[in-house]
Amino acid sequence: MSLRRICFLLTFGLSLSTFAQTSGSWTELRQLHGATAVKVATRTSGSVHGNFISASESALILRVGDGERTLARADIVSASVRQSGHRARNTLIGAGAGIGVGLLYCGAAGNSILGCRDTTPRSKGWLVSMGFFGAIGAILGALLPSGRWHLLYRAP
Repeated sequence: MSLRRICFLLTFGLSLSTFAQTSGSWTELRQLHGATAVKVATRTSGSVHGNFISASESALILRVGDGERTLARADIVSASVRQSGHRARNTLIGAGAGIGVGLLYCGAAGNSILGCRDTTPRSKGWLVSMGFFGAIGAILGALLPSGRWHLLYRAP
């Protein structure tokens, strides 16, 4: 086999393995800590959202609203936990992108914007442009959906 073909097969195989979603075992579900957000799909009552209380070999107990709800293991199709969000990271990325857009805007339209023509360090046009677009980018970054559901258990 040629080196090119081996590299292609390795790259293709690794990319498929990264997109494959593996399901955990019931043991992983039992090891959750209290107050972890859990989404459970059941065979009879659809989807149930709640906070983890405990799990035994035969049942899962969730806090749903003001009460507790016990779900039999035989009735559970899948269980997912909420991963932590990246809102701060998204905000910083958005702010950085906005500042870059502000620099490009002021550089491209510098002849028509007051203050952008002046390239001295005291120029306020560059700062206003970077601040304006940076703020818009930060707001958009903060509004991006954050935190996903991670499949922890799937019934065999």
